[in-house]
Amino acid sequence: MNRDYDYYMAVASTEPCPESLSELIVSAMTWVVFEVKVPWEKEKWHRIYGEWFPSSGYEQVEGPMIQVGPEIEVGLEKQVYTEEKEVELWIPVVNVR
Repeated sequence: MNRDYDYYMAVASTEPCPESLSELIVSAMTWVVFEVKVPWEKEKWHRIYGEWFPSSGYEQVEGPMIQVGPEIEVGLEKQVYTEEKEVELWIPVVNVR
């Protein structure tokens, strides 16, 4: 199993990207948005890929998977979540039915 991936901390903006940062342009896509809580458990992945996708009529397509939230505080050395935090998980999809 390939476990390589790119991880970005990002903002959506129409402003020019500063030279000291990298820009990732995301094309218009159809997204399925799951409201979930982090930290992640294997059961959450099973419910998305083992239950929702097979019965939905959608398939995942190439593109970034985006997690929106939780808010973070800039400048902290390490953020430890002692309770579950709500986030949105955006997965690019195409309707196949």
